[in-house]
Amino acid sequence: MGQASGAIPQQMMPESKPGGLRRVLKWFGIAILAAVVISLLIRHIGIYCFRKDILKKIIRLKPSSLEKAEKLEQLRFLENGFNIDVIISKADTIGVDTMKEFLKVKKIIEDEA
Repeated sequence: MGQASGAIPQQMMPESKPGGLRRVLKWFGIAILAAVVISLLIRHIGIYCFRKDILKKIIRLKPSSLEKAEKLEQLRFLENGFNIDVIISKADTIGVDTMKEFLKVKKIIEDEA
């Protein structure tokens, strides 16, 4: 495995963020239908790991047009023939993309301290 990302089963998800399915179809079209079906069952948790040799290759690649449009470097990897394996985690996570989410996580950490 050269690079991987994590995900959790859909039944563990408290809520889904809209738009994910539309973005996948826009990027890759119908040929990626199997991945779309899987994406309905899991939620990406936003963590990546790389083997050192793969990372050295990836950093030499020029940003792709899809990466520039969507601001997602993973698209550069995929457009250049690299695979991203997905590892399913049994633990749920909390995304922190907004101040409200940050305050929620901060409270959880403070309550556990």
